[in-house]
Amino acid sequence: MKLVALPALLLALLAALTVIPLGEVHGGGYAPGEIITGHDGYTEYHVGDLPIILSLPHAGTLRPEAIADRSEAVVDNDPFADELAAELRAEIERLTGHPVHLIINQLHRSKMDANRSRWEGARGDPLATQAWEEYNGFLLAAKQAVVEQCGRGLLLDLHTNGRDGYLIEFGYGLTRDDLGEDDEHLNRESFIRRSTLRQLALLGPIDHADLLRGLLSLGGLMTSLGYAAEPSPGQPQPAGDPYFSGGYTIFRHGSMYGGWVDAVQIEVAYDFLRPAARANLIRALAASVLTYVDTAYGFQLTDPSGNLCPSFVDVPFEHPASAAIESLQADGVLSSCSVSPRRYCPWDAVTRADAAVMAVRLQGKEAAAIPEVPSFDDLPAERWDADSVAVAWSLGWLAACSEAPLRFCPEAPLTRGEVAHLAVSLDPDLLLGVPGETLSDVTAQPRALEAAAILHAGLLLPCQTTPSLAFCPESMVTRAELAQLLAAVDASVR
Repeated sequence: MKLVALPALLLALLAALTVIPLGEVHGGGYAPGEIITGHDGYTEYHVGDLPIILSLPHAGTLRPEAIADRSEAVVDNDPFADELAAELRAEIERLTGHPVHLIINQLHRSKMDANRSRWEGARGDPLATQAWEEYNGFLLAAKQAVVEQCGRGLLLDLHTNGRDGYLIEFGYGLTRDDLGEDDEHLNRESFIRRSTLRQLALLGPIDHADLLRGLLSLGGLMTSLGYAAEPSPGQPQPAGDPYFSGGYTIFRHGSMYGGWVDAVQIEVAYDFLRPAARANLIRALAASVLTYVDTAYGFQLTDPSGNLCPSFVDVPFEHPASAAIESLQADGVLSSCSVSPRRYCPWDAVTRADAAVMAVRLQGKEAAAIPEVPSFDDLPAERWDADSVAVAWSLGWLAACSEAPLRFCPEAPLTRGEVAHLAVSLDPDLLLGVPGETLSDVTAQPRALEAAAILHAGLLLPCQTTPSLAFCPESMVTRAELAQLLAAVDASVR
């Protein structure tokens, strides 16, 4: 029988005090489908490529004599938990064609408890401590892989219990009393910052309260399939006693303290997991998890025709520039504004240097083709974007911002006038058949013709239509606008 989880505040303190240094991460660079084992097979990491991680801390059966028993501790394992994890992973892979990440503690709980702090879980035993570190290191490696691939993701910590009745509980770090509050309170920052869904609640399209117990919450989705679940729309405050709100794993590895992976503890009653009932449960739980992840994060894990997740965490699939950004990213054209997680900053002004880099990549030009590489006073030759700037300048796509001394102003925002010249440089056919419309704020040639050309092609919109047509040539261009323009130009010249 399980004991009630430690109070949330105490668990939070333990998690904060036992953070694993990055140097201790035992993972990285693994291929989906690989199985990585720790010392003597005490821990396992089944590598996936979905933004979903399953952790299994209490199903191990190994009782090596070399590891002392944990005294005065909860040592009961979770029956059927290994079947739950293996079959849930297999069902999700069947539905998506991709495996999830799975981390398993193969040691019996009497030897090491992976869902406790380092000291409480290993009791100072050297081999148990090593296994604890490997288990949590594998979790860190899986989280890193998720962030590198999709920017965000979800960790599900799997448990079973012998409570009477058919019930599934979802724990988010909040207590039963917390969940007794109304939605307005749960959506306040004071509750969100104590939730293991903190990052998702702050950045996702769904309110915190709905993530916990709305129609599209995990509990709501399971109840829609005929299963009793807490919290859920029909049972917003768990009635189970005790209610398992979460243990060390979701506090440590969820987004409560930052990071981009959220976490949920799942508690399943034994009765659901007996062979006669388990197959239906697995199908329902897999479908609910995939629906929840796709809806909450904006992924499309079950769509075989497209990407699993957006290339950039800040450009969801519903973003108006998503199609252009996804296409250009697949071709290696775009430059990101942040690496971990990968961000594009679509509404930021694009710099002249970034515009040069993206345009050169689109055209496949190389600095080696330049007879004489210019020396810009404000752009060291060793900078990562210096070669692309030199190519764009030498081809006349982007002009210098000063001739004496020669300066490029790489961090200056790209203007609409400059992007008009860049567009017609990449695709001169844009100048053919341009109507003789007069722009009130661009009169000098050839800039007026270039501005009219990209307005006519729909690559940019006019900044004013009445009382006269205006282009605003000195206004900035956003990174999203540049992506859409480059994608359209690329489609035109192919």
